[in-house]
Amino acid sequence: MKKLVLVALMATSAFAFNGKGMVELNDCFDGNRCSNLDFNMSTDDADDNELDEMNFAFNYNYLFTNNFGAGLKYVSQSETRDGDISDSIQDENFNTIGLNFFWNFDGGWESMYAALRYDMTSFEESDQTDTTGSENVTVTTLEFGKRMEMGKVFGMPVLYSPSATYSMATAEFYADGSDDLKSTELRLNVANFAVTF
Repeated sequence: MKKLVLVALMATSAFAFNGKGMVELNDCFDGNRCSNLDFNMSTDDADDNELDEMNFAFNYNYLFTNNFGAGLKYVSQSETRDGDISDSIQDENFNTIGLNFFWNFDGGWESMYAALRYDMTSFEESDQTDTTGSENVTVTTLEFGKRMEMGKVFGMPVLYSPSATYSMATAEFYADGSDDLKSTELRLNVANFAVTF
């Protein structure tokens, strides 16, 4: 068992700082919670109105070739009052799993890039409604941007990565007779950063 732990530690150390890993810090500095890297837990113990909040978000991307990278994103957010999900906070209770695919034109993470992102979000239903099932949202995003190194923190390059995104979302409702809701969004992202290691 000790040998297995030692081999795993050596393999992790060998790949830890080879510059192929990247964690994105999107929307962290524009007044929002980080949409893909965050950990926050809080409790308010008011009588008959106890509020519990938990937000966990993580992403990791890996450069498989000089140009191609891919990664995963996981976000879980929950907010309850007295242990129940109320109608007013239903949108605050969800789980998201996402896949990211990058093509870096100049090679490496510090490059002009195009990306395809696919996110699947499942919302928890309110405890006060009669509907069965939950609301699911899938979002496909096309992104074009450029990453530029700003400096290093603890030896790891910090990249500024402004981009433009075009998102296509489909919301699926499980209530009887409800149609899927489709929407699109074009957005400029100026508060995006990344750390490579």
